[in-house]
Amino acid sequence: MTPSFPITQTSIFQLKEGISLADTTSKIASPAVKVFIQLKETVKAQKGFIRQYWGHQVENSQLFVWCSRIRSNNSLVTDWESPEHHENFTESEGYSAYITSLGEIFYFEKALPLTIYTKWSSDATAALKAPVTEIAFLTLPNGSPEEAKTATEEVLGHVMTNVQAVGKAWGAAIGWVSKTTPSDHKAAAEGHHIALHGVFGYASIDDHMRWREAPEHAKAVKTMEELATKLHLDSADIYGTDMFHVAFYHPKS
Repeated sequence: MTPSFPITQTSIFQLKEGISLADTTSKIASPAVKVFIQLKETVKAQKGFIRQYWGHQVENSQLFVWCSRIRSNNSLVTDWESPEHHENFTESEGYSAYITSLGEIFYFEKALPLTIYTKWSSDATAALKAPVTEIAFLTLPNGSPEEAKTATEEVLGHVMTNVQAVGKAWGAAIGWVSKTTPSDHKAAAEGHHIALHGVFGYASIDDHMRWREAPEHAKAVKTMEELATKLHLDSADIYGTDMFHVAFYHPKS
């Protein structure tokens, strides 16, 4: 029986000017940090919650990535333990306050937040808990057959083996995207949708760059290019980049 892994809800926000959430543990917290602490506690209190991670994008500190891992019912990929739990939260008074608080620290008009729900094919915990995590998304044409997923997983399985054995990654995982909100976000080209989510954890960005210089990485790129041509795979455009790094903070409890 194929093991079941948690769904991860990944939200990518643009922070308002002058706001930093780099330190969310200091006893002397800024007003923005206090707002975020309350937001994360609200998420933590919801039924179905497992754990969460957050951090600034390394390449662009104005982008903030917030991951929450949640349970599914194993027959229908959902963003909560059941649709009823999510519906109850969105209809509660607390949800209205939650959205208002988000708007205090993140831009909604300037850069619409992108939220991606991923059902992992392998365990993503080690990659997300590494000192730095590479994050990338791939797109597929709408209506791609199931065989496209199978072929992609087979090729990426070999790539992930080398990422860890040769590239010294702390962990690597891929997962299929069940939903994105908003559905018309411009991260995917017309006629495509964000289909695949990859996370790769390293001790440092320098370690990642050393892996990219290895002959095995060049072979992996060539293999992926051949697959992309065959299946019309493409890279998602996440606010101007197809790959980025985050040094996630992950609370112990």
